[in-house]
Amino acid sequence: MTMNQFFTAVLQRPAEPAALERYTQALDSIRPFLTASALGNAISLLEQIEEHEDFDNRIADEARDRLGMHGC
Repeated sequence: MTMNQFFTAVLQRPAEPAALERYTQALDSIRPFLTASALGNAISLLEQIEEHEDFDNRIADEARDRLGMHGC
């Protein structure tokens, strides 16, 4: 079994100033390794698209197959 070299993380931006500073520093330190990012609630947006009555589920199934995410 080959492990994917990518992972997805969903982070909540802290409101407290000191925590926000540490959060910002942590993100800056991994920036060279980021391949994608999204602001806002991209996960909810994708769920809404997939749940739309006109959405062809074969698109999501094919994408999951390509990423090795069978059954997700």
